[in-house]
Amino acid sequence: MEIRFVGVVSKGCELFAYQNPLPTTVAELAHLEGWPNSFVQGTFNIKIKKENIPNIANFDLKSQGVRCLDLHPEFPPVAYLNYSVIPNNTITPEKKGENAGDLQFWKTTLHVPDRSVSHNCYMLRRVRSGYAFDIELVSNVHLRNDFGLENGDQVILTVFGENPNNQLNLTAQKDVPQVS
Repeated sequence: MEIRFVGVVSKGCELFAYQNPLPTTVAELAHLEGWPNSFVQGTFNIKIKKENIPNIANFDLKSQGVRCLDLHPEFPPVAYLNYSVIPNNTITPEKKGENAGDLQFWKTTLHVPDRSVSHNCYMLRRVRSGYAFDIELVSNVHLRNDFGLENGDQVILTVFGENPNNQLNLTAQKDVPQVS
């Protein structure tokens, strides 16, 4: 299954660049041919255009935005990482409940129609994050600099749900949660 979002490049809070650094290499992702297994620091931020949000059965994207994807059994991420791996993670189970702050990675293709750019990366989402209509991307290249992208540039994201049997748990500290 895939979901397509139309949005614009936006400025982020810069937390993942400075306060919440991701691991720079994730060995478990190396077998995913055509998808990055290393990350530059920081996230690339996209504000979803609400008027272009698709209607998809069993997903309340119109009112909840991407929050409805958290732990959704019909749209699992390709990889899942325990919250404790990220230093200074402000979303924790103690503050927001079970699995809060855990990172979900969905395979995503970033399309920039004005520049004929198409690049595979990941949509990153922390479970129970307050962001609903903002998407954070992580990549092996600095998307803003390498593709000359600026705030306000229109982009299209194709986000792919994974077969639950192929999902990667990027830490041995915790099993991937199942939602019933």
